[in-house]
Amino acid sequence: MSSFIRTQNLYKIYSMGDERIHALHDVNLNIARGERICVLGTSGSGKSTLLNMLAGLEPPTSGSIEIGKIRLDLLTEDQLTTFRSLNIGFVFQSYNLIPTLNALENVSLGLIFKGIPRQKRNEMAAKILSDVGLGDRLNHKPNQLSGGQQQRVSIARAFVGNPKIVFADEPTGNLDSKTSEDVLRVIVELSIKHRQTLLIVTHDEQIALNCQRTYRMKDGQIDEIIINEREKS
Repeated sequence: MSSFIRTQNLYKIYSMGDERIHALHDVNLNIARGERICVLGTSGSGKSTLLNMLAGLEPPTSGSIEIGKIRLDLLTEDQLTTFRSLNIGFVFQSYNLIPTLNALENVSLGLIFKGIPRQKRNEMAAKILSDVGLGDRLNHKPNQLSGGQQQRVSIARAFVGNPKIVFADEPTGNLDSKTSEDVLRVIVELSIKHRQTLLIVTHDEQIALNCQRTYRMKDGQIDEIIINEREKS
């Protein structure tokens, strides 16, 4: 398997007074381009810390993070910001929508930083919102949408620029079981359609069934790697 995302001997240590907390301990990952990966674990297992490392949101204490041929751990903050805007989409548990903007504006906003003209931005945003089932909600603000609809807007925002990677952090954590199934299906279908690498961080074992491989984390380490034969490409 050719690696697209790779970490080597990744550590993250936080100091709290005299105490040193090993949030990540010698984590080694190899993820292929277009692969669907689940990072599974309970609260405090290190899964969200790992996502933050892979997204360049936090620097590692030691070790390396490579995406494509780029070493994220060697980039400056400005370089990391540019890298994220060009290559990564995010789906968050809490949606993180701007309340004063409607669905179309929330989705198209990030495209400004790519230098895409306004008309083209709006066309792209309208298309992806239609793809996630919100073609009739373009002018609705977040407080006019249900939780599931808000998460669909955040999914559209993550996928609109066709990023190489989409990171989803507990994407169904605030949703009921039926809405969770619908939202997860949309995420997986879009990632397959556009051949994007998808990494989902969750505590929900059911979500792992939609991924090709699962990294189960415990106490900041990879405790087990599970291959889903049903989803294996």
